[in-house]
Amino acid sequence: MSSKSFIRLAGIFGIISPILTFMLISLAISQAGSWFVWTERALSDLGVHAESALLFNSGLIIGGILNIIFALAVIRSYGNQTVGRSGAFFLLLSGIFLTSIGVFPENSPNNIHYIVSVAFFSALSLSLLIQSVALLQTSTKRQFGIFTLIMTLIATITWIIWMPLKPYEGVAIPETVSGLAGTAWSITMGTKLLRMKQP
Repeated sequence: MSSKSFIRLAGIFGIISPILTFMLISLAISQAGSWFVWTERALSDLGVHAESALLFNSGLIIGGILNIIFALAVIRSYGNQTVGRSGAFFLLLSGIFLTSIGVFPENSPNNIHYIVSVAFFSALSLSLLIQSVALLQTSTKRQFGIFTLIMTLIATITWIIWMPLKPYEGVAIPETVSGLAGTAWSITMGTKLLRMKQP
């Protein structure tokens, strides 16, 4: 497969990955029924509930693998730009951590689920932040850089507000808001790769 073909394919994965993941999470929530209460649960609770575990964990594993391939193309797209490549590397890590969340549900030993969950959200936010810095340095990419920075703020401020206040027990809402910010960015970046444009 040529480099251009790989980048285009990875662009498709960047679009499909978050959509597929959220579709399967939505199906998992519907299967869980009234047991899943947004203000009382974490999304990861779906990974250990009998009715929703398969859908939820499969969504994260498949989505994470597609995200890893997507991230490899994002790294390539930055060429020799060190800052951009560094940010994309954290995107690669976020894909690995997302897959790990599905592989190691909440009932896994040694608190590994919590570790990879925190690592996923941290790597995603850090990736977007570093990439926004790289993009803002180039005048032709500044508009996308501003968009990336906005998605970074949404992904992080949600947690910054929630953590000290903890208005409710569950974390499903901040998890979803943060994930949707990443989704918007992934679809936008995936579209750019599909069209063979630099970020």
